[in-house]
Amino acid sequence: MKLSRLERKMIEEYWKDIDYYRDKMNFRFWQVTEQKEQDTNIGGGKSSDISDTTARKAMLIANDGTYQHYKKIVEAVEDTYEELDNQLKQIVHMRFWNKYEFIEWENIAIHLNVATSTVFRWRNYIIDLTAKKMGWL
Repeated sequence: MKLSRLERKMIEEYWKDIDYYRDKMNFRFWQVTEQKEQDTNIGGGKSSDISDTTARKAMLIANDGTYQHYKKIVEAVEDTYEELDNQLKQIVHMRFWNKYEFIEWENIAIHLNVATSTVFRWRNYIIDLTAKKMGWL
């Protein structure tokens, strides 16, 4: 199976905005685990809720689709980054994680003293590896 152009662009955006997705994941964790619910079981009887707070939080997180979506993105990017060699990590820092300027692929190739086609091939490798970790391939 091959990724579409839109899917490739989306994965590039995940790389660029990884801090945003980490923040969203952490905020969603807080929302799900720290929400205070009203006790609707007024008048007695056993509640079907789990009384162990740690287990209750784990169940809430495991069943929350929004949190799981953010977690999948963050883990895929972080796991992929850990597998990259130093040169590919340098590409990630130059293209996706540089907060001060936008560096074109051609300039990355010049900086690394390789052909532009090589940089594009490495970019495709990074994106494909991320897609595999996300379960898209």
